[in-house]
Amino acid sequence: MPVEIPLRSDQPRWEQQVVLGDEYDTDGVSFADGAQYTLIFDWNGRASAWALGIRDANGADLLHGKVLRLGSLRMRRHGRGSGLPLGDFLLVDLSGAHQEPTLTSLGVTHSLLYYTSGELAELGL
Repeated sequence: MPVEIPLRSDQPRWEQQVVLGDEYDTDGVSFADGAQYTLIFDWNGRASAWALGIRDANGADLLHGKVLRLGSLRMRRHGRGSGLPLGDFLLVDLSGAHQEPTLTSLGVTHSLLYYTSGELAELGL
């Protein structure tokens, strides 16, 4: 079961702390191997797109300016040595219209999900 990342629709820039991993704890919600990350969401008005940045618990930039588009963000291609979570993020349009996110749609009609590498393998991704 993927983890839904809490999102906001009332700010053009914000940060969200999350704990992500690749192996669920016995409660099925938290991660036994979890690490804390800061997700930075930044609206780019010229491009009419959201960008995602990721920092580790020490504040080191792991990813900067990754445009949020529908579908997989393909984090796994960065590899284990990148410090990024081992799973991947999936941005979905809950309305079914397959529209890219707008300034005010994150957390409203768009959801960001995190899948572990095991969940991705089960899905054939």
